[in-house]
Amino acid sequence: MGQDRTIACLLAVLVVFAGVPATASAALGGSAAQAAQTSNTTQDAQPTNSTVNVTVGQQLSTVISATSDDVQSEVEATGFELEYENGSDEVRAEVVAERGGELRDRADDIRDEYEDASESYEAGALTKSEYAQRIATLNARAENVVAGYERLEARSTNVSKLELRAAGLNQTALKRSVDNLDSVRGIGAAALLQRFTGTDTGEIELETAGGLSVEVAGEDGEFSREINHDRDDDTSLTVAQSTALETARGELSSPTNASWTLRKASVHEDSGYYKFEFGFETADRVGESEVRVDGSSGEVFRVEEEVEPTDEAEEAREDAEDARGDVEDDREADEDDRELALLVADGTVAANETITVQALQAGEPVANVAVSLNGEPVGTTGVDGTVAVTLPSSGDVELTAGEGELEFELREDEDDLYRNLRADATLDDGTVTVTVTYEDSGVGNATVYANDAQVATTGGDGTAAFAVPDGAEELDVAVVKGEFEAEFEYELRNGTLTQTDGADAGEDDVDEDDAGEDGADEDDVDEDDADEDDVDEDDAGEDDADEDDVDEDDAGEDDADEDDVDEDDAGEDDADEDDVDEDDEEDTEEDDVEAETEVDTDDEEETEEGDD
Repeated sequence: MGQDRTIACLLAVLVVFAGVPATASAALGGSAAQAAQTSNTTQDAQPTNSTVNVTVGQQLSTVISATSDDVQSEVEATGFELEYENGSDEVRAEVVAERGGELRDRADDIRDEYEDASESYEAGALTKSEYAQRIATLNARAENVVAGYERLEARSTNVSKLELRAAGLNQTALKRSVDNLDSVRGIGAAALLQRFTGTDTGEIELETAGGLSVEVAGEDGEFSREINHDRDDDTSLTVAQSTALETARGELSSPTNASWTLRKASVHEDSGYYKFEFGFETADRVGESEVRVDGSSGEVFRVEEEVEPTDEAEEAREDAEDARGDVEDDREADEDDRELALLVADGTVAANETITVQALQAGEPVANVAVSLNGEPVGTTGVDGTVAVTLPSSGDVELTAGEGELEFELREDEDDLYRNLRADATLDDGTVTVTVTYEDSGVGNATVYANDAQVATTGGDGTAAFAVPDGAEELDVAVVKGEFEAEFEYELRNGTLTQTDGADAGEDDVDEDDAGEDGADEDDVDEDDADEDDVDEDDAGEDDADEDDVDEDDAGEDDADEDDVDEDDAGEDDADEDDVDEDDEEDTEEDDVEAETEVDTDDEEETEEGDD
C-alpha cells in the first residue's frame, strides 16, 4: 500500500505541475503586469480607513502559497483514491476514516489560524493589508479542504456506516469542522484571494467590528459584500422561521429601483439555523443574496450579497439554458415560477412532526399550489397559502411547489446505525450463541463481552459462542469493534433467552456518542419492577399537584393519613382531619404523621404489612 501511495504521489505531482503553470503563471503574470502599471498609484494613494491595498510582493507570495496548497491537496487526494480503489471493505473504511481525520485537522487548523489572525489584527499586530492577505490565503486552503471533503463523502456512501464508526470516523464532527470554514469561504474572502493573486481588480473594504465584513466594488459595476458574525453553541431552533425571515430582510441592501424577492428558504435543523436566498432583476442589474439567521438567538450571523450587470447574468443564464437543451416558450410564466417560495409558517422541524408550510409569491400567499415532498404530492395550499405536511422519520427533506423549494437538514439520527444492527441469541445446554448482523450482513472480528467479561470474537458471519456466566439471571452482551460499541440485554428464563433491551429492541442505543440524548430512561425501573406499582420516573410528573410528596412511587397520590396509606385507599379524598395537606406538609410530618405512616420507596411493602 505504501508503494502504491508513493507512486500515486509522484504521478499526482506530475499531473498537478503540468496543470499549474497555466493558472499560476497567468496569476503571476497578471500580478506583475498590473503591479508594474499601478504600483506607484497603489502605494501612493490615500486610502480610507477600511480600504485594502495590495503590493506586488503580497501578490507573489499569495500565488506561491495557494499553488503549494493546491499541489499538496491534489497529491493527498490522489493517494487516497488509489488506496480506496485497491482496498477491501475494511481497508476502505480505514482509508476513509484516516482521510476524514486529516481533513478535519486541516479544517480545524484553518479555523484556528483565522481566529488568531483576527485577534492579532484587532490587537494592532497586523495591518489591514496583512490581515486581508491572511484571509485570502486561508480561503484557498479552505476551498481545497472542502473539495477533499466532497470527494470523501462520495466514497463513504459505499462503505458500511458501522465499519466507518469502527474505524474511528466521526462524520458529525468532520462536517462541523468543515462548516466552520464558512468564515473564510464566502464571496468576500474569495474576492480577497482574486485581488491578492492578481486575477481581478477593484476596491476592497474590510471591517472587523462585530465580525468580518468585506465589500468589493469592481471596475465593471460589480458589487459584492460578505458579513460574518460568531455564533453561540446553541443549535436549537426556538425562533419561528417567519420571524427569522423578517430579520433576514432587514439585513438586505436597498438597490435603486429594485426590491429583493425571496426565492428559496431552507431549515438546517442539525446546525440550528435558517437560510434564505433572495434575488432581484432589473433592466441593467441582477442581484443575489443569501442570509443566515441563528435559530436560537434570532440574529443574523452571515450575509452574502452580489450584484452584477444584467448582460453578464444574461450570458451566464443563456449558457446554462443551452447546456440543458430546450427552453420553455413562456418565459414570463417561468420567471413567476422561480419567484415562488416556501417557508415554515408553524410547527417544529423534526422527524415525524407535522408542520404548516406556506407558499409565497412576491411576499404574498398563493392558493391552489401543489406541494410535493421528495417528489411525492402531499397536498395543495389553501386560500392562505398554507398546507400541512408530515415530515419523514429520517433522511433529507425537499419540499417543492413549482420552482419554489424548501429544504430541511434534519438532525442526524445516530439511531439509524443501531436500527439496522441485530444481535440474535440462543441458549442451548448452557451455551449462548449470538449472531451479530448489520444490514443483514455478519459483523466479523468483533469482540463480545458478557456481563463485563470478554468471552468471544465473532467470525466472518458475525457468530460467536460462549458459556453462560455462573449464576447469571440476566445477560448484558456488549459488541465492540474498533471504536464502535453496542449493548444488548437479555433475561434467562426457563432455559431460554429473552431480549429486553438493545439496538434491535428499538430503544435508546447505549453508544458513547449518544449517551444522554434520551437520559430520561437511564433510571427507569426495569421490567421486573415496573409491574409492582406501575410507577417509574416517567410517571412521576403526571399528577404534580403534591409537589412535596415524600415518595417517588406515590407522586400524584393524595397524602393519606395513617388509615389511608394502603394502595386501595390512595386515591380517596383527604377527608380525615389528620390528612396531610400540601401547604402544611412540614408541620404534618412533625406533629400529625406517625412513623408507621411515612411511606418511601424502600419501605412501602413493610408499611402495607404494618397497616394490614
